[in-house]
Formats: sequence, C-alpha cells, structure tokens
Amino acid sequence: AKAIAVRNLLVSFGQVAITSLVSLLSHDVMRIFFLLSFLDLVQILFFSSHFRRKIFAIHLLRFNTKLIRPIFSYAIPMALSLMLGTLLTNMDSLFIGKLMTTEELALYANMSKE
Repeated sequence: AKAIAVRNLLVSFGQVAITSLVSLLSHDVMRIFFLLSFLDLVQILFFSSHFRRKIFAIHLLRFNTKLIRPIFSYAIPMALSLMLGTLLTNMDSLFIGKLMTTEELALYANMSKE
C-alpha cells in the first residue's frame, strides 16, 4: 500500500507540474494533453517492466481466446447496466433542462442535491 501511495503521489505531482508549466508558458491545451498522455505511457512502460521482472511477463499478442466469451458475457451486461443507471439518474435533469432556462436548471440541480 505504501508503494502505491508513493507512486500515486509522484504521478499527481507530475500531472500538476505538467499542467502548471505548460499553462504558464504556452497556454496550449493540446500540448498539455500530449504531455499527460506521455506521462501515462511512461507509467505503462514502468509497470510492464516491473511486472516482467518481479511477477510475470505480459504478452499483449498472446492471450487465451477461450476467455473472451466469459469476459464479454460478464462485461457487456455490466456496461449496459451502468449506462442505463446513469441515464435514469440524469433523466430528470435532461427533461427539466429542455423545459427551463439555464438559471432555473442550475437552481433545480443545486436544490436537488440538498
């Protein structure tokens, strides 16, 4: 747990540093996204090498094809349930947003949270 907390802290500092420096120097949003994506790629490469050395090697092109059907039979209903739950949770805001002004919708959204 300590190693994960330290890694998350370092990644968070890196993200804040990238966002702050690029915002101050160039105001280029695409550069921020590119550098944050590069930071994610560095993390993936680090974890890949760590797992290869300490635990097991990850081979993206060699996988067990017999597991595809059980994985999808579990994942697709979960994804549909999540999407339906999100849609139903926000349905009232969608209807009210269509019928009200922006200020009235903001008032409704704030009052519904209370």
